[in-house]
Amino acid sequence: MCGAVNYEALFEGDLIDSASTALTYDMVQRQFEIYSEDSSLLGTRTIELIGYLEEYPSMRTLLPNEQTMIQIIVSCKKPASIFAPA
Repeated sequence: MCGAVNYEALFEGDLIDSASTALTYDMVQRQFEIYSEDSSLLGTRTIELIGYLEEYPSMRTLLPNEQTMIQIIVSCKKPASIFAPA
């Protein structure tokens, strides 16, 4: 099998895209963006990526998906300080 690779991003297990609230993902720019006034989102959170071939969307990567953790803090105290721990 070969072809174009596509992927989906999940935040805390929920699919995210340009229409999601709080955390959005732009597949064209390959960028995450976050905005929320919900203090329950503060802390360490999980982002996952699931890859698959566009022509075979039902054939997904086997678990575990590619994961990283992000730390969400109060941006008023430290603007633009979201990081992915190594």
